[in-house]
Amino acid sequence: MPPQLEDLSEDGRRDWRDVFLKALAESACVSFACNAAKVSRKRAYYHRDRCAKFRKKWEEAMEISTEMLELHVRRRAFREHSEDPAAHVLAIFLLKSHRPQKYRENPKDTGPSLEEIVASVVKHIPPESRQAVIDGLNHDLGSESPGSNGFAR
Repeated sequence: MPPQLEDLSEDGRRDWRDVFLKALAESACVSFACNAAKVSRKRAYYHRDRCAKFRKKWEEAMEISTEMLELHVRRRAFREHSEDPAAHVLAIFLLKSHRPQKYRENPKDTGPSLEEIVASVVKHIPPESRQAVIDGLNHDLGSESPGSNGFAR
């Protein structure tokens, strides 16, 4: 049984968030947790995006779920005989999706893209000079015309 999450309600009553978080900790599936709590995905994400305490509990629930998955995979790995080799492959994919930094074979740089870096720099250029800078970048990067496969204006 996974560790228990604290109730979120101040008055001790259980609300949809408690049910949602418990289901999320057991499944790592937002849709499943929403169904269990009888709440829409939109509402769940709305509350996650606006409530720091709920967002922290959401992350905690996902961590609990991933730890339980790791425990299950570890137990299966130490069995002497496996009846279902496909289950091992599935477990590997689940681990890679939940802990890519730990299980991905070819870690990718998760830093900002070139476009994100340029956008963050361009916003500091005075508006009257931006277009010339963007056109110059597009030219230097091989775009034939401004805006075609280059940086937006």
